[in-house]
Amino acid sequence: MELADGVASQHRRVAWVKHGLIACIVLAVVALFADIAQYALLGDLAAGVDVDPSTIEANDSRQLLFAWLQNGAFIVTAVFWLVWFHRAYGNLKLLGRKHTKYGPGWAVGYWFVPVVNLVMPYLLTRETWLKSASGSPKPGVPRASRAPRLGAWWTFYLFNGASNRFAAFLVRAAETVDDWILLTQLATVGDVLIIVASVLAFTVVSSIDRAQVEAVRAAAAEPALVPSTV
Repeated sequence: MELADGVASQHRRVAWVKHGLIACIVLAVVALFADIAQYALLGDLAAGVDVDPSTIEANDSRQLLFAWLQNGAFIVTAVFWLVWFHRAYGNLKLLGRKHTKYGPGWAVGYWFVPVVNLVMPYLLTRETWLKSASGSPKPGVPRASRAPRLGAWWTFYLFNGASNRFAAFLVRAAETVDDWILLTQLATVGDVLIIVASVLAFTVVSSIDRAQVEAVRAAAAEPALVPSTV
C-alpha cells in the first residue's frame, strides 16, 4: 500500500471515530441531567416525601434507557476506534518508521489482554502520536513533543473504567435509598469522566490524523524542493 492510500484510509476511518465520540459526549451530557433528576427524587424519598410510584417507574425506565444507549454508543465507538487504530499504526511503516515495536494486529490485540491493556494501548497510541507527528516520511526529523493531553486522555479513560466497575459491584447489593444515592453520585462522576475522556480522545485522533495527512503533503511537495538542472 502507498503512503497516500494508507493515510486516506486512516482519514476516512477517523471520521467515524469522531462521530462515535460526539455521540458518547451528547449522551453523557443528557445522562447528567437524568442523574440530577434521580438524585432529587432520591432526596425526596430519603426525606420521607410521598412520591408517586409512576414517577419512580418513569425515572427507572429513563435511567435504563440511557444506560443501554451509552453502552451501545461506547461499543460502536470502540469498534470504530480499533479499526482506525489498526490503519493508523500500520501507516507508521509507510511513513518510513520501519522499526515499529509491534505489528498492526498486536496494536489492536493488546486492548483485549487483561492487566496489559492498562498500559500497552497508551504506549502504542503514544508511539503512533510521536512517529506520526514528524510531518515527514524521511528519517532524521525531530519528533514532536509529548502532548500532555495524551496522558490526560488515558488517565480519564482508566478512571472512568474503574468508576464503572465499582458501580457495577455496588449495584448488586444496593437495597436502601442511601445505597442508590451513592450509586447516583458515582453515575454522575462517571458521566463527567466520559465527557472529558471523549473530548480528549477526539483531540488525540484529530492530532494523529492531521500529522499523517501533513506527512503526505510533505512527501508530495518534496520533488518541488529539488533544484532544477535545466
